[in-house]
Amino acid sequence: FIPAFGPDTSVGLLPMPPVLLYYAIFFFFGALQFDCAEADARVGRRWRLTLPAALLLVFPLGYELTTGEWDLSANSLLDSGWCRPLSVFLQVAYVWLMSFSLMGMFREMFSKENKRMRYISDSSYWLYLAHLPVIIGIQGIMCGWQIPSFVKLTLALTLTTALLLAIYHLGVRYTPIGAMLNGPRQRPGKIPETKPADA
Repeated sequence: FIPAFGPDTSVGLLPMPPVLLYYAIFFFFGALQFDCAEADARVGRRWRLTLPAALLLVFPLGYELTTGEWDLSANSLLDSGWCRPLSVFLQVAYVWLMSFSLMGMFREMFSKENKRMRYISDSSYWLYLAHLPVIIGIQGIMCGWQIPSFVKLTLALTLTTALLLAIYHLGVRYTPIGAMLNGPRQRPGKIPETKPADA
């Protein structure tokens, strides 16, 4: 067992129940948030404070308590019985602080219509659902390559994203699958059907 910062990951076809429950919390929060008429935009409005706090305070402390990688001797400052509970608390605090902070930041900085950002946003759910087998396959192909791991990582991410975006554009976006993921879309230049006016 190697301690890692963040939730466990299910790599099988059937997710582990605790992992499924963990992600279900975020899914249902998102569904509730989507359905709210949040006129005053309260969620994430203090992102200028919470984002630096999450990145510069909560993450480093939680990471050190979880992995001990930086060898800051947290156990000498804290009773060993408190390290694990505090680590779990900081991991949960980090993910919620980042979620709220990014919601606020994107609402403030990217609320104007942008076709490229809309396309990336629309494709993101497809990329999330389909990325795992593709990236595993690419990693399998590249595992014997004698190149730096950072180059492998960059190449794997670039190839996976490019391939899935191409599949999304050619075989998902304007199909029933795309309609199920993001709602119906019409190809550019196609004139929508209109009902004839009553005589």
